[in-house]
Amino acid sequence: MKEFLINLMKRKKNPTTSKKQRVNKTNNAIQDDIKNDTSKVVDKTQCYPIVYNDILMLSWPLQNIYGEKDIYYQKRLFFDVILNETKEKVGEINCHLGDEFQYGGNVDYFIYEKYRHHHYATMALELLKQLLQNNLSNAEKILYISTLPEDTYSQKVAQNNNAELYYDGEVPVTDSLNYINGVKKIKIYKIDIEN
Repeated sequence: MKEFLINLMKRKKNPTTSKKQRVNKTNNAIQDDIKNDTSKVVDKTQCYPIVYNDILMLSWPLQNIYGEKDIYYQKRLFFDVILNETKEKVGEINCHLGDEFQYGGNVDYFIYEKYRHHHYATMALELLKQLLQNNLSNAEKILYISTLPEDTYSQKVAQNNNAELYYDGEVPVTDSLNYINGVKKIKIYKIDIEN
């Protein structure tokens, strides 16, 4: 597993695509998923579990296995959140590998609306922590989860995974989270996955 992740980290991004094009493509795909609530049953022969518990598994997204999308995009690992029993995709989680602090955090998770309130996001984050704990350098073992001040659900997910409030305040006007996304205030939780 460790060699597999190291090889992913060595891959280079496509130099022919500008950063703005990649960001727009990613944002459009996320918005399409939110609008379409793209939960679906996954054929178990097409499921590639990386880490799992009794209820959930984190799997490489199916389109990535077949080469339609890059698994490793700007040092970011993407996973589908799948129910073990029914093989339904209930959401997604991703992690940005690196040691630079960002106001936007380095972990994002999303659970489709009809699957919310079952603690799937909490379990997915716990599985991500297990995966990263033994496979990354010490510099990359700090997770930052950014939430809007009114997003109590995401804050609860972070707190249920032993996160501590790291920052509660204004987003600098020079940060892209502010000038591109219009986010003025943020709460950032910090998880040291070594502890």
